[in-house]
Amino acid sequence: MLRPGSAGKPALALCLLAMAWGCRQAPASSQRLVRDPMVVAVDGATPSNGLDGQGTLFLGDGWGQPEGSGGPGDWGSMAWVVGTEAFVHLLLPPGATEMDFFARCLPFPWDAHAPLQRMEVLAAGQVIGGADLIRDWQDVRIPLPARLPGNRLLTLHLRFAHALKPADLGAGGDPRSLAAAFTQLALIPRSVPDPKSFLAAQSFDQRTGQVILPVGGGLRLPLPAASHIHLQLRSLRAHCHGCRLSLELAGSLGSVEPLSAESSRDAGTLDLGFDTAPGAIQSLWIRVTGDPAASSLETMEFVLGPVSADLRQRAQEDNAAPPDIFIYMIDTLRADELGPYGGKPGLTPHMDAFAREAVTYTQARAASTWTLPSVVSLLTGLYPDRHGVTREILQYDPQKLRTLPQSLGRHGYRTVGISHSFIVSPTYGLSEGFGSFYYSDHLNSRALRSQEAYGLLACWLSQQDHRQPFFAYLHTVDPHAPYAPPPGFLPEGAGISRLPPQEEGLPNLVMARGKVGDRAEVAHLRALYDGEVRSTDLQLGRFIDLLKWLGLYDHSFVILVGDHGEEFAEHGGLEHGTTLFEEVLRVPLIVKYPDGRWAGKRIGRAVSLVDVAPTLLAALAPGQETPGDGKVLPGPEASGREHEIYFEVAPLREHEAPIDLRGLLVDGIKCIEDQSAVSPRGKPAPRLQAFDLAADPAERSPLADTAAAVARCRVLLDAWSRTRKPLKNPPSERRVTPEMQERLRALGYLR
Repeated sequence: MLRPGSAGKPALALCLLAMAWGCRQAPASSQRLVRDPMVVAVDGATPSNGLDGQGTLFLGDGWGQPEGSGGPGDWGSMAWVVGTEAFVHLLLPPGATEMDFFARCLPFPWDAHAPLQRMEVLAAGQVIGGADLIRDWQDVRIPLPARLPGNRLLTLHLRFAHALKPADLGAGGDPRSLAAAFTQLALIPRSVPDPKSFLAAQSFDQRTGQVILPVGGGLRLPLPAASHIHLQLRSLRAHCHGCRLSLELAGSLGSVEPLSAESSRDAGTLDLGFDTAPGAIQSLWIRVTGDPAASSLETMEFVLGPVSADLRQRAQEDNAAPPDIFIYMIDTLRADELGPYGGKPGLTPHMDAFAREAVTYTQARAASTWTLPSVVSLLTGLYPDRHGVTREILQYDPQKLRTLPQSLGRHGYRTVGISHSFIVSPTYGLSEGFGSFYYSDHLNSRALRSQEAYGLLACWLSQQDHRQPFFAYLHTVDPHAPYAPPPGFLPEGAGISRLPPQEEGLPNLVMARGKVGDRAEVAHLRALYDGEVRSTDLQLGRFIDLLKWLGLYDHSFVILVGDHGEEFAEHGGLEHGTTLFEEVLRVPLIVKYPDGRWAGKRIGRAVSLVDVAPTLLAALAPGQETPGDGKVLPGPEASGREHEIYFEVAPLREHEAPIDLRGLLVDGIKCIEDQSAVSPRGKPAPRLQAFDLAADPAERSPLADTAAAVARCRVLLDAWSRTRKPLKNPPSERRVTPEMQERLRALGYLR
């Protein structure tokens, strides 16, 4: 019941939008708290994206990376449509409100002699509208059909008549084919007369919780299922005539429960208490309603006060339900950056806290030292020499090679993949097997946007029926080069860069200038990388808080993992993908088991990312043998000999740099075989090296060729080759196209 003027006493404060609100540790109960600007979406009733990393309208495939600073002479934050198609994802509000898709855009090219550009917008495969674009910046509004279901993720498909290359038109050296540039995308009520003023009028002060909403604007709060919710709106003031707050509780089961209250010009407090339904995450939509012709200057403001959730105890049948599974992949994350792996004190406080609630595998290795074969190994439980996604073959056939999302789907899971990497995308087949897959390319971007990944996850979760378990794979890329930490995240002592801004944080340029031996240069790069890891750590903490607030954390598998590390001249190079040394091979693997099993334990047995999939499948079908190379991850009581760990990095094309390495880790001895006998820098390299990692963890002193360990390495690698059985149904071959070559070359994977 909504009780104007009263002040409730919440059981637990939910710090909604900023750490500065001073969140307290939750007591040992089923209550949860969260502090995340993407969890409570202040534009949830009017999803928008100003291309600045904020908002709940999410770019999908087809977009170039957001660019522009908004400074003098700059177009502001913007993004190009690359090619003739692009996609956007947004969560529709409930109810019958008529909505329009709004965009501010500039077609390319804008020369007077260029052909006119036309944009069409499709929803659910049907054209819902279009516009002929003039050769200047313009605003476009296209009505959405009234039949679209509310509280659902909607994907809009933007389709353009043509895309042209600036390089072909003498307009610069950009090799991309461009259709149009955008500075604003939004969903707005049809009654709004001035979209730009309407969007500018909405604001949220993360420090104080102050909300200002124009008539037709609103916000959304995701809420846990089966809970008693109490929230408070303070200092409520209406600067509009006849307007009111409308509150609706909506969930995946289709019900919409209105909870509304009159508001006045007098300051006041509104207390709201209600129960959420069992079995599904729900959303509370708070909107300002009033005269449809109202000016955007007519607003309502309030302070979003404490929000609490009293989660009911999980029913016995729920405790027996399969666990939800969340894999949070951080691309290019070295293990030794994290506190549990000996990282710098204070650099990763949220990861350190997560490790105290989970199991830390201190000796985890990736199956390769670049993203594609490593992630395929994670999702299949197969080493690269069996899944074959390497050596010019860059896509596997999921019809012949079963993946983790496919297997979980057969166990009744709803599955979603969310990726910010061009490599973990439909281009390489990584979307196959997922029920839903959302991809936006942020790889090699200077803007750190991992908050968009779990913001999109929050929207996906809000439309799911929790009577089926979830599997979510999130692939974030913030620590990947170029290293460009946000303001305030650069560690002290990072030094002052002597490079122009466009060259800052690019290790490939340091390599090209022959500065790998310059300690100050490399130290500056490492400090920038540390700053990105610090920022990534904060976002991981917010992701964990989201799961806790929604009541999904305790009973779930939550896995933090990296796909490979990063070199900072430990062995004469930078970046990754060219060696198998520990700085690029050893990765963090921290697993929170359901119901806190083994919380805080550290396990030093050698494991591989191929062990993740069989571990999850074994939890669903105990005693059933799982196919593949991986083994179930060991618990603290594990004993006996460790199994062999295999890894490799192979050439993408035969005529590229002769990188062809494979190796084994057995009983603490690491064997690396260079099958080309040529280093990445074109110099002769030893055919076989062995390292005793206990005595030489930095791999500075390879064992002598006469050592017994080296002879054993030869025997083990030969035996490995003889005993490896090819797949009964080998993956279909997708060769490296010229377009793939250019993109991979830009990423440094091709020379």
